[in-house]
Amino acid sequence: MTADSLTSTLRGVKNLPTLPQVAIHLLQLLNDPDSSIEDVNGVMSKAPSLAATVLRIVNSSYYGLRHKVSSLSHALSLLGYRAVKNMVLTAAASGLFRVRKCTACFSEETFTLHSIASAAVCRYLAHFSGVADPEFAFSLGLLHDIGKLTMDQCFPEEYYGAVMWARRNREHAHIAELGQCGYDHSQVGEALATLWKLPQDLSGAIGLHHNHEAIIGNDILALAHIADYACCVKGYSCYDMFIPVELNHDAWKRLGLDANVLPHLFTALGAEIDNAREMLASAVGTSAGSKL
Repeated sequence: MTADSLTSTLRGVKNLPTLPQVAIHLLQLLNDPDSSIEDVNGVMSKAPSLAATVLRIVNSSYYGLRHKVSSLSHALSLLGYRAVKNMVLTAAASGLFRVRKCTACFSEETFTLHSIASAAVCRYLAHFSGVADPEFAFSLGLLHDIGKLTMDQCFPEEYYGAVMWARRNREHAHIAELGQCGYDHSQVGEALATLWKLPQDLSGAIGLHHNHEAIIGNDILALAHIADYACCVKGYSCYDMFIPVELNHDAWKRLGLDANVLPHLFTALGAEIDNAREMLASAVGTSAGSKL
C-alpha cells in the first residue's frame, strides 16, 4: 500500500487516534519562526487543560528546574521554543496512552513504557553524541511506534493476525505486518503523523525507523535504532518483541560512539528512563508506579 493510499484510508477511519486541534495549531505556531510569544499565549489561553498539562511537564523532575514555572511565557523564555514544542506534543500525545485496547495482543502498559523509555534514551543519546537536536530526538522516540496503537485501534483483525504470526514464527513484528497486512506500523505511523500535520522531518523519520539503509545513512534514525536496542537490553521492550533487537554496528559507528562507553550509558539511562516515566505520569495524572 502506498503512503498516499494509506493516508487516505486512515482519513476515513472513525476511531482514528487524534491530537486536539488546539495542540496542532500550537505546534504549528511553535514551528513558525515568525510567531511570537503573544501568539502562542493567545492560543494557549483557549486551552486551559492543555496549558496545565504542559506546566506539569515543565515542572517535572525530568527537566530539573530549580524554580517553579508558572506560565508558558516563562517556559518559553527559559527553555526556548524547541523544548516547549516538545512538551506540547508530549502533553497532547499523553491522552493516547490512555486508550482502551481493541485487540488481545496489544498491551497499553508495555507500549507506554517502551514509548517513554525510547523518548528518554533518544534525548540522552542526542545530548551525548551531539548528532541531533535532543528535543526532536525525544519526539521521535515518543512517537516512533504510534502506528502500533493506530493498527490496534483501526485494523484490529489484521493487526492481531500479524502479531500472532510473528509470535508463532519468532519474527520481527514489522516484517510480519508487511507480510500479513501489506504495510507495517512505521508506515501507518507516518501516515498518521501526516494527518496530524506534524513536521515532515518527524513524520518521515517515523516512517523510516525500521529501514536498514536509512538507519545507517541518517544520524537521527541511527540514534533511534540505538535507543531501541538499549530499551530492549534494559527490559523496556514492546509487547510484540519476540526476538531481541540486534545492535547495528554501522549505526553505532555513525554516531561516533566508543563501544567502551556502552556499559556506562546503560547505567545512566536507567535514571533517564525513571525521570521520563515521572514526567509522563504527571502529564496523564497518575503516579509513576501505576501503569507507568
